[in-house]
Amino acid sequence: MTQLQFDLDASAPLDQTLSLEDMAQALSAHPDYKVKRRLVPKLDFGPASGAAITRMLILDTETTGLDYKTEKIIELAMLAVDIDLQTGLPVGPVEIYEGFEDPCRPISPEITQLTGITDADVTGQHLNEAKVQDMVARADLIVAHNAAFDRPFVEARLEVFESKPWACSFAGIDWKAQGRGSAKLEFLASECGLFYDAHRAQVDCHAVLQVLLAPLKAVKTSGQVQVAGASQTSTGLLQLIASAQNPRTVLRATGSPFESKDKLKARGYRWDAYMADAPCACSWKFKTVGCSFPIAQAKPQIEFCRAQGPAMGFSSKLNKKTGIIESYGNLSFPFFLRAAQPWPNTFFP
Repeated sequence: MTQLQFDLDASAPLDQTLSLEDMAQALSAHPDYKVKRRLVPKLDFGPASGAAITRMLILDTETTGLDYKTEKIIELAMLAVDIDLQTGLPVGPVEIYEGFEDPCRPISPEITQLTGITDADVTGQHLNEAKVQDMVARADLIVAHNAAFDRPFVEARLEVFESKPWACSFAGIDWKAQGRGSAKLEFLASECGLFYDAHRAQVDCHAVLQVLLAPLKAVKTSGQVQVAGASQTSTGLLQLIASAQNPRTVLRATGSPFESKDKLKARGYRWDAYMADAPCACSWKFKTVGCSFPIAQAKPQIEFCRAQGPAMGFSSKLNKKTGIIESYGNLSFPFFLRAAQPWPNTFFP
């Protein structure tokens, strides 16, 4: 293939009547160009159609570090909007909250470089707890991009977050099946033709909303056509709403002895690099698409763990009041998602 040659008549006047948007559209229509636009938050999606709706709250946090047990929130942003369950698209106005919180300690240079948040921004600041609690109480579903990170922080800060079902836009959609090379938010937004200043909580929330309202393509699974692994869904918003109706979990065997590695590998576990720095001997996670799977599929794994006996350090129980699997010894069942209703008490004998 020969290199394209372009002849430019420098003396020809530029067409001053073309707007930037006209030029962007002209470039977008050409197969050799891809145009990205700065993300402009949309604050009203127009009137509802009269179909059933679900109130979704999208949140993001900026923190002093990664460990929710020792680090603090320095910024919390939330946006709440109604989702039309027929079209899978937002309707009506977008309700927004954004606030700083003083961690009562200096913000490290690394965090300031990442987020742009300085000690001066947060000194003497506190989250508006009444506003946060009100928005969360009116939401039907909370969504975060990597909820495994944000959820423990906000639940440690305010109890109201514990009573709501959650969905994760990072792990809750099979982005690989959607043809995406990464599930990182900046990449997904870029694939939608958007760019933005990342690592500030409010703009990250708007980016999540824009990514999720894009239509999902149909993918083939086991000979059947589905949309992103779930039937009767047309957008990421609808898929997360549908998935939140079914409890999903992540199985992780932590602190298992070295001699158990072959049994774990044979069973379908893999080394979990994410937990490699955890205070345990080693960590293995059950290999699943999207890092989580329906709780009904957990029972065979739990029975396998129980059958190993104390030698592998596996034991567990279900809290029948909260519907949460609690960890004992070296077996833990951390959640990305929680069911809208507690699991049946008959799930475990």
